[in-house]
Amino acid sequence: MTASDLLGAAEEADAAGLCVLPVKANGTKAPDVATWTRYITARSTPDEHRRWFRGEQPGGIGVVYGPVSGNVEMIEFEGRAITEGILAEVDAVADASGLGEVWQAIRRGWVTESPSGGLHFRARIDGAPVPGNTKLARRLARADELTANERHRLAANPAAEIVRVLIETRGHGGYGVIEPSGGLVHATGRPYRRLTGSPATIPTIPAEQMQAIRNLCRMSDRIPKPETPKTAPRALRPLPEGELRPGDDFERVGWDQILGRAGWVHVAQHGRTGYWRRPGKDRGSSATTGRDPSRDRLFVFSTSTEFEAEVPYTKFGAYAVLFHSGDHTAAARDLATQGYGARRDAAPDPGRLAEFVANGGPASKVGGRLVWAARQVAGEPGRARLVIPLIRAAHNRGLSLDAAARAAARGLTPNDRSGQ
Repeated sequence: MTASDLLGAAEEADAAGLCVLPVKANGTKAPDVATWTRYITARSTPDEHRRWFRGEQPGGIGVVYGPVSGNVEMIEFEGRAITEGILAEVDAVADASGLGEVWQAIRRGWVTESPSGGLHFRARIDGAPVPGNTKLARRLARADELTANERHRLAANPAAEIVRVLIETRGHGGYGVIEPSGGLVHATGRPYRRLTGSPATIPTIPAEQMQAIRNLCRMSDRIPKPETPKTAPRALRPLPEGELRPGDDFERVGWDQILGRAGWVHVAQHGRTGYWRRPGKDRGSSATTGRDPSRDRLFVFSTSTEFEAEVPYTKFGAYAVLFHSGDHTAAARDLATQGYGARRDAAPDPGRLAEFVANGGPASKVGGRLVWAARQVAGEPGRARLVIPLIRAAHNRGLSLDAAARAAARGLTPNDRSGQ
């Protein structure tokens, strides 16, 4: 790399409407100017380029992103995001969710490989300002990645979170090093390499589609999020052994029975992670399920739904939001009528069941006793909702409630009156 190479790169970037800066050759990747903040709003000039990029030991070259460069934004996938399969997952989900064409336009535009193996993609945003620098996806650092300073920090505060960035953007107020920078510009001594395209081939992407791409990248975040009383039921007193609350029992159902019923579309599955699109949207993804291996939660990334964005929802919490306006008590009552909860350990005793129901059972109203009876005779609580119509139909046709319960316990049809 020579000063002539850098000047040529500066002229190429300038011709594409980009603001360029010199970069220090000391491993910091910092701009080599006294202050670079004025270049956030005013492009550098050809005269400055000729002055900066000359001499025998040149540094490197960088681009300021945002409005000053024609509303260009850079999305950076760190090297670890490549090796850990994050980029491959984004590729697959973009294609499955209807964003494949947009994402591939960015992938085929101007792409730079960093010395650490990361990839820099650019897009020119049409229809809205470029937001500031944003960390879209992160994960907790592994023990073998910790620096000496980070180990000291953890020793002093074991609860501290040490994170590693997976995907981030450079937008308004941000800048990044470009090719052919090399030598001492990066701490590794390796160069930045152009993989495809050039500043002239940066694609123009509508703002709404670019936001969908950012949301898709954001879904790769691996940092655990705290649950809140609004998104998950509060801790309740323990129940006797063998009993379950309706909300706890409901956690075993599939997300399709919750989100699908509300009009959400399952657009892709990548390992444990399911990708979902909200109603009223014809492409892209709005939420994920199953990302966290220790707890199956719903994370919604769209701000255009009933859910609070980027917080975890249990299945019961999601059901409460979708069908009961967030009222957990009403949701639990509803699920109980469907047969969720109650005891799961003992097989029903038809004689004792009939006697208990006939004498009023655990509820004073016929409807409550019917639900209780259904839970007992179904064996599996989730199937109780299938037994309720059986008992109700028999009772409506003249069978006493205890006889209807006996019939259900023996697996008879509502028309069989032999249990009278």
